[in-house]
Amino acid sequence: MFNVAGQGDNTPDEADFDLLITDILGSARGDTDLNHLNNFSDFVALSTNFNQTNSGWKEGNFTMDNVLNFEDFVELANRFGQTSTTFTGCS
Repeated sequence: MFNVAGQGDNTPDEADFDLLITDILGSARGDTDLNHLNNFSDFVALSTNFNQTNSGWKEGNFTMDNVLNFEDFVELANRFGQTSTTFTGCS
């Protein structure tokens, strides 16, 4: 385990997750393939794995809760059609 934000213990938390995705990788929640586009391919990844447990980012788990559900869909829907230069509300 690591702590990207350098705060708290060595267990990654939401702040670490946001720092990695937005500041380091320049992307946002909803971008499953990290290509800086929130588009149909991201939706397909999420919908294909919807309601699955033990899922990761590439499957559409944007909330770090190990299950793909409506909360993950909302993260994608809020940024659908945006690119890395137009992503808003990344955290």
